[in-house]
Amino acid sequence: IKECAVLLTCNRAEVYVVGDNTEWVLRDFVKYMKVPERVIEINTNDKCIEHLLRVASGLESMIVGEDQILGQVKEYYNLNKKLGGIKEILDVVFLKAIQVGKKVRRLTKINKGCVSIGSAAVELVERYLGTLMGKKVLIIGAGEMGSLIARALAHKNCSLYITNRTFSRAERLASGIEGSVAVKFGKIKEYIELCDIVFSATSSRKYIITKNLIEKVMKNRQGKLVIVDLAVPRDVEDKV
Repeated sequence: IKECAVLLTCNRAEVYVVGDNTEWVLRDFVKYMKVPERVIEINTNDKCIEHLLRVASGLESMIVGEDQILGQVKEYYNLNKKLGGIKEILDVVFLKAIQVGKKVRRLTKINKGCVSIGSAAVELVERYLGTLMGKKVLIIGAGEMGSLIARALAHKNCSLYITNRTFSRAERLASGIEGSVAVKFGKIKEYIELCDIVFSATSSRKYIITKNLIEKVMKNRQGKLVIVDLAVPRDVEDKV
């Protein structure tokens, strides 16, 4: 392998390589990383370049045309170059992808009125409940997705609570969102009982919200509880 770049976003992990026997190397790598076959897609040569152009243009996103992905492609281009993975070939490919992503948005307006996954989730709940005004909302996870959700809720006139395993991250996010409060991760049960809506978006490999937890919660509260799971892998147990 002569060149290598990694691209990580909310719902994707991609590896771009230049060299000999690249498909064999990648299949060996995903096997070593214990990635299930059903989630693997390998593209070579022109198909690989076409895929990156589609990614940068927002055509491979959950929300078609979303702008965030273009920023992420730029961020990982700079990071991979700094780490020495990107050289002559991938440099041309990634710079072209960034250029194409901008051009597609300019010529097609594909991102006009477009939203992030976080704001789409908030809009979905708003449609279901009618209004979020006066509601109590808990965000579990203060990472990239949690930040998107918090920003989408910032002007909804609701009471916002943010929790994270590392409390300082919850505090940092809450400090930038007026009227929001950071709460300790160990108090999740207490705040789910208090809130009307829960958005969960952590990077945990284990369930955060289990059937057992929700059974206990529902014994101590009245009214609907809306739970939205935006984590990959999921935060909420199927049985919930």
